[in-house]
Amino acid sequence: MPIIEHPKEPLPNFYNELNGSLQMAWKMIGRATKDRKAAFRTPVLATVSDEGPQARILVLRAADARLRELIFHTDTRSGKAAELGDDGRVAVTFYDAHRKIQLRANGIAQLHT
Repeated sequence: MPIIEHPKEPLPNFYNELNGSLQMAWKMIGRATKDRKAAFRTPVLATVSDEGPQARILVLRAADARLRELIFHTDTRSGKAAELGDDGRVAVTFYDAHRKIQLRANGIAQLHT
């Protein structure tokens, strides 16, 4: 069976440049706060619990690139609220299947009630 090679599309300029990658990431995050169909609209948030890591999908509500903040809403009665009260360490994973871009971020969450 012959091997068929597909011509490779050129990679966008931001792929090989840190500042460009950060600018594109925040652009995609910013779009997700306004566009319900944006790929980054529903990232996975992982928290730490007594049973180990817990991951769930949340809706991104707002973001501030200058402060490097992501804002989500949750019910204070949820397990994740209790987990964040005990240990604020989180990981967030965004994925755009069309562009084949995955963005992972780690940080400390603060619960505001």
